[in-house]
Amino acid sequence: MLGISCPPLCYEPVDEVLVRIAQHFRLWEIVAEHLHHHSKALPKLRALLPSYSVKMQVHAPLSDINIGSINEGIRNASIREIKDAVMFARQIDATVVTIHPGHMSPMTFENPKIVYSLTRQALEEITVFADDLGVKIALENMPALNNTICKNPDEILELVNGTSAGICFDIGHANTTQSIDKFFELAHLFINVHVHDNDGKHDAHLTVGDGNIRFRQIVKRFKRYSGNYVIESRSIESAIKSKNYLAEMGY
Repeated sequence: MLGISCPPLCYEPVDEVLVRIAQHFRLWEIVAEHLHHHSKALPKLRALLPSYSVKMQVHAPLSDINIGSINEGIRNASIREIKDAVMFARQIDATVVTIHPGHMSPMTFENPKIVYSLTRQALEEITVFADDLGVKIALENMPALNNTICKNPDEILELVNGTSAGICFDIGHANTTQSIDKFFELAHLFINVHVHDNDGKHDAHLTVGDGNIRFRQIVKRFKRYSGNYVIESRSIESAIKSKNYLAEMGY
């Protein structure tokens, strides 16, 4: 199923956004930020979702979240926020929660191994919690930025291996690291796919077709994938254009 995730919409009331999305999509990956944070969005969604044919997924909060932080207070608060997002997912019948790995901060640029270690510990704790609620955790690959980890398949495999977590394969992020082909070696672990376009250098979240990603070639490699495709866009209008473009190619 082709769905939408649009982070800028978190500044608009969740009930109004649901009405707009339902006109064009049957799947919404809500980004649990600001007005769409579970603490604010849950009552309205529980009341409204039964009236709409929209299935839900959840993207855990991003702002100020770092499950690989060496600051124990920050790390624990980040884990708590993600667990709350998992509970939110359970309450709106969403079965997949996408999360970001930890990232480097000024004190860990020279010691990235500790970020991986702490992220792994956090992931183990989060997946055990999610398993008990029947929710799957999808760890997302990151774009080519100085402070990110999980930019290549080996890194993300090291973190999810031995846990119940799957991978959220972000095609646009993989394009910035020139690793799209390599990531398909882990296709058996994909449980969510993020779709957007870019020029191979910047994580611009362009409308599909406006960048240099060869989606017509990539679609053939998803034959065994049975999960959802989530268009990550900067507007609903961009997502609609991407959806139409992708539908023509068989996504």
